[in-house]
Amino acid sequence: MNVLWSRGPSTVLDIQNALEEPLADSTIRTLLGVLESKGHVRRKREARAHVYRAAIARGEARETVVRQVVKRFFRSPADLVLNLLDADELTTRELELIRRAIARKER
Repeated sequence: MNVLWSRGPSTVLDIQNALEEPLADSTIRTLLGVLESKGHVRRKREARAHVYRAAIARGEARETVVRQVVKRFFRSPADLVLNLLDADELTTRELELIRRAIARKER
């Protein structure tokens, strides 16, 4: 999805070339098929290749994924946030961004 959001409409070859870690052509086609069946991607035949494009915005996809993660693994959104805060991997900058987001939410 990140490739489609950043590059726009792309063929399987375009996506394959844009990935940092190479994936087989068949793997990319399978993933695109799953994403298409879920309504996240649309495809259109152009010349001899299918061109894929994102059918949902990045923000909408993130919200959906976060809701699914909370539903499956946590009791509440607060439980997710508290688990993230307990992680030692947060930088000072990330903590400051979190503080600002909380302050905005409190207003």
